Amino acid sequence: MLVCVGFDRVEAVETTGKPLWSLPEAAAGRVMPHVSTVYSSLVYARSNNGVILDARTGKDQVTGFDWTPDDIVPGYGIERNETEGLLTRRAIA
Repeated sequence: MLVCVGFDRVEAVETTGKPLWSLPEAAAGRVMPHVSTVYSSLVYARSNNGVILDARTGKDQVTGFDWTPDDIVPGYGIERNETEGLLTRRAIA
């Protein structure tokens, strides 16, 4: 599976090229999120708040948090912050 981020959409496709999902999805009222990273079949992104999407289905897994990681390492998210530099946060799940 491959998650592709473009100027006006985010989509996931199988390695065979078969489309799995795409955002924005106007009919469902879903906007295109700004993707920060993809790790372990999860897409970390921000629209109004932080959101974690299932990379295979595009469905929300976690919503409503106030930050998104720029990188993921086992057990931690790393955020690049303009005023505080690099911040690490322990994984919550």
